[in-house]
Amino acid sequence: MRLELDSIFQLGDPVEHRGVTIAPLYPRRQPVTEYVTLDDALPLGFRVAEIDAAGAVPQLLVENPLDANVLLYDGEELIGAKQNRILNVTVLVAAETTLRIPVSCVEAGRWSAQSAAFAAARHTAHPELRRRKAERLLVEPNALGAAQSEVWDAVAEKADRLGAHSPTGAQADIFAAREDDLAALRRAFPLQPGQSGAVLALGDEPVCLDYASRPDAFERVYPKLLDGYLLDGVEHLDRE
Repeated sequence: MRLELDSIFQLGDPVEHRGVTIAPLYPRRQPVTEYVTLDDALPLGFRVAEIDAAGAVPQLLVENPLDANVLLYDGEELIGAKQNRILNVTVLVAAETTLRIPVSCVEAGRWSAQSAAFAAARHTAHPELRRRKAERLLVEPNALGAAQSEVWDAVAEKADRLGAHSPTGAQADIFAAREDDLAALRRAFPLQPGQSGAVLALGDEPVCLDYASRPDAFERVYPKLLDGYLLDGVEHLDRE
C-alpha cells in the first residue's frame, strides 16, 4: 500500500503550529480527467436543490448543464433550501447530466425552505465528523440515511464541546462561533504551489488525508478543508 501511494503523490515538508501539523501532498502523475469544482460551477448554472417540493433528507438533486465534469468533494457543506447538508461521498458529476446524490443533514432543527437551491459553504465538515460518517456508511453502504443519526450526534457533541449555540443545531454555527480562533490559525497553513493534497495530524496523531488529482481543483477545495481541519484543531487546543 505504501508503494502504491508513493506512486500517486509525494509528501512535502510538514508545517506545525500550536500542535496542528499539515503536510502538503504533490502529484506524481498527470491528471487524466478534466473537471471543475463546486465553487467554479455554481456561478455558471450548476444547481443543487431538494429532490422535489417535499424534499428528502438523505438525497439532493444535482443538475449539471455545463460541458464540464464537476467535482463534489466528500464533506463539502451545502447551505440553504430546507436544511443544510454535507456530501456523504465524493462525486464526479458528468457534464450535461442530472442525478441524485447521497447527503447527510447537519442542521437538525430546521425543515423549512430558505432558498430554492443550495449555496456552497466556506468549510467542509470537520475530520472527526467525516470519519464517523464514513465508519457508519461502511456498515450500511447502500442504505439511504444510514449515517444520519451519527452525523447529528457528532454535530451536537462538537457544538457542546466548543461552546457553540445554534438555534437550529447547524454545523455552520459552530464555525461561526469559533471564527476568531480559526482565523488565528489559518495564516500558518498557506497552500503551497503545485499542492494537490494534505495530511493532517493533531499532536502526534494522524487524523486525515485529502487528495485531488488536479492541483487547480485542490486549490479551490483547500480553504474549505483547512477550516474543517482547524475546527478539530481548535478543540485540540481547548483541551490543552
